[in-house]
Amino acid sequence: MRASLLYKYGGFYLDNDVLTLKDLTGIRNSLVIDYRYSVPSQTCELQNEEKSNMLNQGSMHFEKGNPFLFEYLKILNKDYRHGMTWIETGPPLMNKAANLFLGRNNQHDSIPVRTPDLTIFPSFVFRIYMPNLPPPSPKLFDVNVNTSVFDEFMRCSYLIHLSGPWSKNSAVDGNPRHDIYSYLGPKICPTSFSHLNVF
Repeated sequence: MRASLLYKYGGFYLDNDVLTLKDLTGIRNSLVIDYRYSVPSQTCELQNEEKSNMLNQGSMHFEKGNPFLFEYLKILNKDYRHGMTWIETGPPLMNKAANLFLGRNNQHDSIPVRTPDLTIFPSFVFRIYMPNLPPPSPKLFDVNVNTSVFDEFMRCSYLIHLSGPWSKNSAVDGNPRHDIYSYLGPKICPTSFSHLNVF
């Protein structure tokens, strides 16, 4: 549904557990690699190799009538069968469509690319798996850290996707040195954060 709506109307799709950190005006026709250990360089370029057979659909932008989305929808229509899971119709199929669209018939892994109709960003641009930091990796939910580690972690990120298998059940304790929710709350959602103890 999200791909259909973007194809018909254009715009952003963001999961409801995504927070924006920077102006998204320059993001167009873009997806992000679904990769856990994405590390940006000092100039916010890709520092480490990223290999994944999935393109994350939790944060994406496409203009109305985008030809890549049309190709994805055609592949989805062809490959869909009753009972497929969301993961089968989502990131792996999006990756398959991207490789076909870009002429990478034998390429199984996503790699960053920028074309007018499809940009594939490294994962750090739309941060997905928030608890995974470059070494040394503090366990964000049970170890106090210097909050500058959060700034460094998000320095090159336009978004942060707060959910994930490691974080979805973690408590928000109000200590900005202990969890990134408590660090971001006063900066991005001060009113909500001030009512933290109400919920």
